Amino acid sequence: MYDLEDSVPADKKKDAFNKLTDKKSKILGVNDWIRVDPTVFQSYNFNYVYVEGIMLPKVEKVSDLDYWLDTSDSYHHKHKIIALIETAAGVENVRKIAKKVHGIMFGKVDLAASLGSDAFEDFARKRVVLACKAVGVPVYDTPSCSVDDVTIHNHVARSYDYGFDGIGILHPKEIPIVKQMWKPSSEKLTWAKAVLEAYKKDYVAIVNGEIIGTPSVKRAKQILEIK
Repeated sequence: MYDLEDSVPADKKKDAFNKLTDKKSKILGVNDWIRVDPTVFQSYNFNYVYVEGIMLPKVEKVSDLDYWLDTSDSYHHKHKIIALIETAAGVENVRKIAKKVHGIMFGKVDLAASLGSDAFEDFARKRVVLACKAVGVPVYDTPSCSVDDVTIHNHVARSYDYGFDGIGILHPKEIPIVKQMWKPSSEKLTWAKAVLEAYKKDYVAIVNGEIIGTPSVKRAKQILEIK
């Protein structure tokens, strides 16, 4: 994902956009994403920007998406949209926003600035996850701002435990940590296989002393589907 928001000064955004989207440069690919300020970049020409999607920071209400979801312009059909929820207003309206986009990402740093406090980070993170799960939209956690392996591991572990579908990363060293955390342990794989095997025989069964039913089967299938 190419960041044209915070990573680029205001007076350099136009130049950065032109260099990035210039056909001769061949920088962008169909699997790439661009993060742009949703208000500044509305005047830019996205008709020939061939990327998978666009991330919009600081989305606070559904109307913030109007321009980007306008079906009267053909280019809007080409891009997926991920809304970045990183303000108090965004957290309050996250369920409504989630219904309109292809995914939601939680942003903790700007949220802390919005609130003037770090105390509500955990509450907001859980609320964002629950809202997205309720409407069936993928939800991604904020990247770790640390380059310390232990801190990164703890951050990723919490993201997985909270039910995020993925997590943003800022440094290549995070890739193996994230992959390892999202990969089911051998114990979980053994449990999932045992649940499915037991459920073939009965609608309710006991596996290793645990009563299992339809919800357990659903969870077991989720674990086995993770690549």
